[in-house]
Amino acid sequence: MGNFINPFSGFWQNAEPLVQKFPEQTKIEGFKGKATVVYDDRLVPHIFATNDNDLAFMQGYVTAQHRLWQMEFQTHAIGGRLTEIVGESALEMDRENRRMGLPQGAKETVKQWEKSESYPMLQAYINGVNAYINHLKPKDYPLEYKLLGYAPEEWTALKTALFVKAMANTLARQDTDIEATNMLEVLGRENFDFLYPEWFPQQSPVIPIGTNGISNPLRFLPQHLQIQMLTVYLIRLCQNNPLFWVVIIGR
Repeated sequence: MGNFINPFSGFWQNAEPLVQKFPEQTKIEGFKGKATVVYDDRLVPHIFATNDNDLAFMQGYVTAQHRLWQMEFQTHAIGGRLTEIVGESALEMDRENRRMGLPQGAKETVKQWEKSESYPMLQAYINGVNAYINHLKPKDYPLEYKLLGYAPEEWTALKTALFVKAMANTLARQDTDIEATNMLEVLGRENFDFLYPEWFPQQSPVIPIGTNGISNPLRFLPQHLQIQMLTVYLIRLCQNNPLFWVVIIGR
């Protein structure tokens, strides 16, 4: 408790001003390029970079700046390591994720990524995350680290793969086909669609309904090589709570 309430390194150091301000210029160790990050009035970061690697590096840095603890905690959870942080209360969850093979699946995914021509871009993202971690002092750690009494680890390709497995587990683990089919038979199509719509009409999508598709469709790589899409996925670190970014290459 003493470390947590220490006015020089404890939770007092995590206080934020009512109006968030960022330095106009920052020299980041390990970053040799030049990039500009502009925050709008909703704190959406707009990243301007001259090439893909600089963009990925800065996206990793800024993502860690805002979401470091969440990034780590979720990869610990899906990797079967949550007990290391919160104790035996998470032991069964760790065992379940290991039984499902999620950590092993992440290791196999990294092996495939390493064969890709796009792997340097992922490595640049990782370098950006670690550049932010390495500049932190204990007083700068996010509040959750201080509450739980541990320090951030180095970010790796394996942690990135674990996060992808976490999203796959969330989006594809549930199996309700049989139950849904039975309900459809009982209720009929009209009632079923009313009770279980494909999307909730109360939700307001980012892209309004009726908007035409993008003019230059992305060319997708094979599933195990879709590393260029990872930086887009990784910024959505809060499941069911979207984050919005703007990235621009070539300026």
